[in-house]
Amino acid sequence: MNERVITNRLIFREFNLNDIDDYYNLERNPMVRKYIPNMRNSSFYECKESLRKHIDKYKDGTGIDTWAVVLRENGKLIGITGFR
Repeated sequence: MNERVITNRLIFREFNLNDIDDYYNLERNPMVRKYIPNMRNSSFYECKESLRKHIDKYKDGTGIDTWAVVLRENGKLIGITGFR
C-alpha cells in the first residue's frame, strides 16, 4: 500500500528492507532500550526477521501497523510507532 503521513519534520511510512541497518541500530541503542524495558537484545538476523514480519503485515492487513519514523530532511530512521 505504501501509505505515508508527512509533517513539517517527520515522515511516518511503512518499513522496507533497506531500513535494516538503522532498525538494528535502534534496537541496540541503550537510550531506546531505556524506555522499552522488555526489548530483547536481538541479533542482526533476528532484527531482519522482525522487520520482514512488519512488512508482511502490510501485505496481509493483520495486527497493528508498525511504521518507520523518519526525519524528513535526510531520510534517517529515528523511531518506530504503531497505528491501529
